[in-house]
Amino acid sequence: MSSPRPVIPAVSVALHTLIALDVAERLNFLAALPYVALRRAPDAWLGDGTAPWTRALGAELAHRLGADVADDVSLVLRDLHDRAFEAILAAAGLARPSREIVEQVELVGRIALMTERRWFMAPPSRPWEASLEALADHPATRRKPKWLAPDRAADALLERLRQLLPALRAEPA
Repeated sequence: MSSPRPVIPAVSVALHTLIALDVAERLNFLAALPYVALRRAPDAWLGDGTAPWTRALGAELAHRLGADVADDVSLVLRDLHDRAFEAILAAAGLARPSREIVEQVELVGRIALMTERRWFMAPPSRPWEASLEALADHPATRRKPKWLAPDRAADALLERLRQLLPALRAEPA
């Protein structure tokens, strides 16, 4: 009889964001911090589809309705995400990020995911996509982040948002 597998805690979006902020700080991507903090914000309004789910949706749309329709749906979804992100940035008091900051934010998100895999997930049954696997042993993944329950992670994230976002630092009128 095999021993039961340990229970791996779920990583909330708030905790993921805190991990990503820590990664950005360790990589000295300080100008990117406010954008890292808001990277997942559009998902609160539009929902979040995992990469395998979105690939499966695209393949099913292409199969049923044709590649052109699948491409159009993908463009519409990307446009909705971009428009939501622009509105969130404006409300936060931030300008549109430079291409360099966008690239830093994307890298930080991928390293944060691999940090979570290393410390909070069961070993995968097969390798993930090559671009993620290339980051599996990145130095930023080696320090174990503190796991926080979702409510504590949300409180900690709110405090970080107050530090990072101009709109939340403004004095009341």
